[in-house]
Amino acid sequence: MHWSVCGATAPRSAAFAREQPFWDLVRRLPERQARVVALRYAGDLSVREIAQVVGVAEGTVKAQLHTARARLQAFLEATERRERP
Repeated sequence: MHWSVCGATAPRSAAFAREQPFWDLVRRLPERQARVVALRYAGDLSVREIAQVVGVAEGTVKAQLHTARARLQAFLEATERRERP
């Protein structure tokens, strides 16, 4: 079985099922950021390969990954604050 996040397809495995909360957060990112995250972590592509796939400069991919990681961290921190008693 395969699944897709913003056009990046990856095999659905038990490991990905355990990581579902992460991918739920990725889906909350803007499409371009979600796509580069999916290509990097699900597709295991290098920055250079991602740049070629999406048709942008490597620096743009790096910036999108940086911003996406910061947003994901903020999402996680907000979730943790809500879950505290």
